[in-house]
Amino acid sequence: MKLIRTIIYILLSMNLLSGCMTYQYVNLVSVEKEDSVKNITSQTDSLEFSYEFSGNGGFVSIQISNHSERPLLLDKAKSSVIHDDYSTPFWSGQSEINTESTTTRSIWVDSESSGTTTGTLSSEPEMLFIPPHSKAILSGPQIEQEFFALPPKQQLTKIPLGLSYGYMCTYEGQESPGYYRIFLTLVYHDSPDQPFYIDKTYRIADITRTSVPPQDFPSTTQQQFHIKKMTGGGKIMATAGLLGLFTVAILAESETEQ
Repeated sequence: MKLIRTIIYILLSMNLLSGCMTYQYVNLVSVEKEDSVKNITSQTDSLEFSYEFSGNGGFVSIQISNHSERPLLLDKAKSSVIHDDYSTPFWSGQSEINTESTTTRSIWVDSESSGTTTGTLSSEPEMLFIPPHSKAILSGPQIEQEFFALPPKQQLTKIPLGLSYGYMCTYEGQESPGYYRIFLTLVYHDSPDQPFYIDKTYRIADITRTSVPPQDFPSTTQQQFHIKKMTGGGKIMATAGLLGLFTVAILAESETEQ
């Protein structure tokens, strides 16, 4: 019975916290004059690039298709996402250490303990190799973490979102609050001294503010990501609600024990 009550309290707490979140859903479009189908894909001779922005904060993902007969290399250290004139490379140059410790203690020897530590050092490769007639995924950084400043609610367009609603702000051309430029450096394996470059820019087309969570948001595309935060009033309500919930839980447990 105690386990069931604990699970119920946890579920109620999660529901209370999730109800205090506000989201901004950001849709991007290519600045090049392309139709809606080509908006997320660009093709250069025998290469094809498909761009995706998704998740919380807009993680960049690019699918590179090599339709040629030649092996292709993408230099991640010389490929970047550029936002507000700041360049963030696809390759960080950082290494990761995975360790495992084993500790033993003897009852026969007057000592605390002894142990050994083993581990492996792994580093992300700087070059992405794409064989002929194959595809590879290049994963990039998060592009946004903070909410965008939107006009007053009276100036936004109210749109239905399932059983709820949201407020949308659309942007034309230079009015866009955000531009994201993706610069890629590539070279064919048999021509290492002849690099070439892919340069593509996206801008924010519209932003929708709502309390509808991602799993219930009705419209998703390859160029849509979201940003979430807990509102100020929501933080107060959540704190008060959780304190009340835990107080009730403690009292219920006390009565049960009596």
